[in-house]
Amino acid sequence: MEGDAVEADRGVVWFKVKLDPYLLDGHALLVAFNGKLLPMIGTALEFSLASVALGRHTIQAHVVDTEGNTIITSRRVEFTVREP
Repeated sequence: MEGDAVEADRGVVWFKVKLDPYLLDGHALLVAFNGKLLPMIGTALEFSLASVALGRHTIQAHVVDTEGNTIITSRRVEFTVREP
């Protein structure tokens, strides 16, 4: 997806995080969109973001433990949202 252009259906963009191994007990996924942590935290590896504006964006995933300590961080992926 790095540098790809994606179409946002009414501003909604879908993402999928691949982890190997899968999240361990007590671990959760945090997501940073354009450098800001989103208020979502959980174990879902597929999710959507609504109201994504046209233009360039970045997304990055963080796996954290129960105390919020970062276990691993993905590379930051850049993408461009365009009109469908």
